[in-house]
Amino acid sequence: MWRSSDSTAAHQRARFMQPDAARWMRPDAERWIRPDVARFLAPGTDPATIFPALDRKYSPNQPRVPAGNPDGGQWTNGELGGGASSARPGRNDPRVISDADLEPVKPGQQHAQARGRRGGGTVIINGQRFELTPGQGARLTAVQARADAAIARVREAEPSWKPPPNDYQTPEGMIRAYEADAAVAQARINQLAAGGALPGPYAGESISARGPNRDFRASERREINRIGADTGCHTCGKLEPGTSLGNFVADHQLPTNINPISRAQRLYPQCLSCSRKQGPFVRDLKK
Repeated sequence: MWRSSDSTAAHQRARFMQPDAARWMRPDAERWIRPDVARFLAPGTDPATIFPALDRKYSPNQPRVPAGNPDGGQWTNGELGGGASSARPGRNDPRVISDADLEPVKPGQQHAQARGRRGGGTVIINGQRFELTPGQGARLTAVQARADAAIARVREAEPSWKPPPNDYQTPEGMIRAYEADAAVAQARINQLAAGGALPGPYAGESISARGPNRDFRASERREINRIGADTGCHTCGKLEPGTSLGNFVADHQLPTNINPISRAQRLYPQCLSCSRKQGPFVRDLKK
């Protein structure tokens, strides 16, 4: 049992705490240290021993703006008589959570910074930096991934497609904006699939296409018919192909008219009715 009067034991305790502090406390914790932190530590303990960065950012004797002033509690340059104007601008502004300079942001530009592990991190919105809670970080990461995946899916058929712009001012607004992007992109995916520009909602098995031509082999037709008998037309789900010979149409996906030459295609069963609607839809899409 160490005694408060035993400074040697206090220093030993401080050294003992260092590994745990490094492991469990955030590395920039000194940014939130109270000016009277010393009274919460063992007598004789130097706060900089626990938080090494304090030797650059903390001085218990540094003058602060008196209470009652709008900038009360902020560090000053020593000229306390200057009131609010003597406070060091920016450094102790409660809206600034980092000593690093903000990245230049063009008017109206909105983007997210890289997020750290466990869903936490920082975002910059209209030039203002926001610290995310772990919950916000996790939600933002998930919804951004969902929106990006949906947008990428649309752009397989419409490379220039973009969701409408969204205006937001807060992290919660950013999350809602990504949710809106995901919803709009998913709605467009449904339209493209209904028109035959993407595999439809009833798409199941498919077979590899040897190329964009329609010179199908008998074995390929048999396999497409087998899949169609099981899951139906990939666009509408009908189990009857509607053709004179009773064969399902072997539909290239993506359709050849909008498919890059380098991208491999798959064949899905499609009924005659959906195939006839697909042609005009894809031609209009290409225009």
